[in-house]
Amino acid sequence: KSDLANAKDFFKFNRWVALGFIFAAIQANLGSFMLLRLTDAGQAGIFAAASKLMSFFPQIVGAISITFAPKYSDNVDLSLAKSFFKKTAIISSLAAVGILAILPFADLIIKVFFGEEFLGAVSVLQISTLQTSFLFLSIPATTAILYLWGKSNIYAIIAILQTLVVFGLNALLIPDLGAIGASVSFLVATVLVFVLATAYAVVKLK
Repeated sequence: KSDLANAKDFFKFNRWVALGFIFAAIQANLGSFMLLRLTDAGQAGIFAAASKLMSFFPQIVGAISITFAPKYSDNVDLSLAKSFFKKTAIISSLAAVGILAILPFADLIIKVFFGEEFLGAVSVLQISTLQTSFLFLSIPATTAILYLWGKSNIYAIIAILQTLVVFGLNALLIPDLGAIGASVSFLVATVLVFVLATAYAVVKLK
């Protein structure tokens, strides 16, 4: 390809990635924003406390994805892609299971970091832990979609759908459930991403 064609492909790929990142940033902040609008600062504080404890895990997920990306970017054939997908699935599954170790200690973690006045955040932290587990499980499929098949448009569409699901469920659940409703919305949206991305990857790898 000419330099001009390569440049067009580069910008076409990255504009969808950028759009996906924008919607990912929007949906990451929808919980706190809608809690303030639909409930009160107390519920928003409970949600923020649990979210802060889990905030570095998405960065780990991003780092793992970048680590896996070169393997997919080398124009590997289908058999190698399948083999590497299985390996990344094993690694991601182990990480996802490891994250679940937080669940029985959620009460203690909240007490240590925020004090007993934030014990209302225990359930939110547990739900957020489950959501993070599915985030890890999504790594093989989302990485393959972006870097093996170069389908940044699929990545962006999934991010937009995830944002719409979070917004819709927040509107339904937050008025009655508060911070728990916001965390459930995020969990459902993340499970949806895992299911859609994994289904797409499995079909493509057949």
